[in-house]
Amino acid sequence: MPETEVMFTDALQDAQRSMAICNACRYCEGYCAVFPAMALQREFVAADMTYFANLCHNCNGCFHACQFAPPHPFAINLPQQFAELREESYAEFAFPKAMGAAFSRNGRTMGIVMAASIAAVLALILVFVSSETLFSAHSGPGAFYRIVSWGVMASVAGATLCWSILALVMSAIAFWRGTVSPLSRRVNLSALSTALHDAATLRYLGGTHGEGCNDLDASFSQTRRYLHHAMAYGFALCFASTSVATLMDHFLGWEAPYSWYSLPVILGTLGGIGMVVGTSGLIWVKMATDPA
Repeated sequence: MPETEVMFTDALQDAQRSMAICNACRYCEGYCAVFPAMALQREFVAADMTYFANLCHNCNGCFHACQFAPPHPFAINLPQQFAELREESYAEFAFPKAMGAAFSRNGRTMGIVMAASIAAVLALILVFVSSETLFSAHSGPGAFYRIVSWGVMASVAGATLCWSILALVMSAIAFWRGTVSPLSRRVNLSALSTALHDAATLRYLGGTHGEGCNDLDASFSQTRRYLHHAMAYGFALCFASTSVATLMDHFLGWEAPYSWYSLPVILGTLGGIGMVVGTSGLIWVKMATDPA
């Protein structure tokens, strides 16, 4: 089996050692997508390990069930090892390649970019919008676009969306090429349909037997799964809100702002609540979870 461009690191070698032990033990064989894939072969190259790490949903079920977890000398901790390996894979397959370094200081980088972006928007508004328009009350059709025009909003949002799609697609292609092995060649329409269903339902955040993840301790909980659903489907509702508003404005001639009980406002409100609840809850889970 040819080796790929995935680099050998301490995290990779540590995970390979653990996988060799897991493949001999097989106690967690039915726990998630990782272990059935692991059982297909006896030796694992770097591409396989990257593939396994991105199959892992970090439910922690295998860690709490493992007889070789710390303080055992084998120190098997797949959730931790795969988390480190996933982060390395994000940097390895980032698009453009130069952006890979941002994953090593993601929080600081994102904070700087967001602060700079908000400051730039406010500065541009102050420069190009008159004080009379800026500090006046606006109502009626078209009032929504008196400060920032529809063209500017659509251009910025459209460029951001297109860039995000491009970056995700190119990263996915790079990941696919970088993990070519017998494990990742087994793709057909049936497998793709199953994968899309599992992604939409977050099946593997249901934990080992559908009881949930071990977020805080050895007890099971569906909390993280529900919070991920709230965030993802909240975003989908907000996107639907924007799409419906676009149709109403440009095809039906109904200009914003819309009433409280209009479809765009209802969808956007529900979506916004979902995203706030989901992201806030996931931050709490991350802070409260077992640091090991």
